Amino acid sequence: MGKTGERIKGGVLIIGSLFWQDGSTRQPWDLQRKNWRDKHLILANQKKVTAPIRYGRYSAPTNINELYTMVLSKNLDNGFSSPNMGEAYVVELRPKFNQQDFTEQLNSAVKELSIAEGVFTRDSFFMKNWCTISILINQNSPFAPLITSTWSKAWKNEVNQYEKLHNAQNYYQRFRQGSESPVITQDGILDLNPFHPIDENTGKPSPKNIFDEAGYDFILAAVTVPQNKGQKPGTRKNQNYPNPETIGKLAKYDKRQYFQHNRQWGIKTFQDEQISQYCT
Repeated sequence: MGKTGERIKGGVLIIGSLFWQDGSTRQPWDLQRKNWRDKHLILANQKKVTAPIRYGRYSAPTNINELYTMVLSKNLDNGFSSPNMGEAYVVELRPKFNQQDFTEQLNSAVKELSIAEGVFTRDSFFMKNWCTISILINQNSPFAPLITSTWSKAWKNEVNQYEKLHNAQNYYQRFRQGSESPVITQDGILDLNPFHPIDENTGKPSPKNIFDEAGYDFILAAVTVPQNKGQKPGTRKNQNYPNPETIGKLAKYDKRQYFQHNRQWGIKTFQDEQISQYCT
């Protein structure tokens, strides 16, 4: 355990439009995401990192607009130098977390991320049928026991409420596609290897992970449920991730230009070049 008063450093993994979109994705059309970035992140302290991401969630925010958005995939988590690794960002959270106030501070950070992602409601703090907030914990941090116990307690309370309200079980199992393993554990903790910073000059990942290189004690992330068009959320039998043609043909007519904006802002997947062939 760290010394009393010592700072706990938190960050957030951003794998899509939270990084570049200013407004919310539904009414009211305010600057919800920009305000979250400005108020709750230290934008100067951002690192591009390796991340096991791909386009895997079908979304139809309006009846004339369809697209596939980004998900985390356990099957892609095969080492930081894997050719199937994508590129995303870790940005430092602004709050100065400490041991004494950590429960309240973590709850606040999760709530603000949940609001920015469009998950938070009066009935759901950070859990919906399509998305939740998860955490990656630095197991070498002196604060790891505190972070783990605080998170596990909050997750248990939230998941019990969700499963009772929706008559559901094993909520964490939703966060996978087909036969792959869930990307989160039963305690809502990301079941992934630590992300590795990417050198801005060479484009190559560092052999040191983000915890060792930047000193983070934990990293939050919004995690969405993989889903194909016509697939019910949480069902996985005989399902596979969409192929580049399917993704690209929707991206071509997406008025939001989600795929194109991700690439413009440096958020990439191993399938981007193939997807691009179908959306130009």
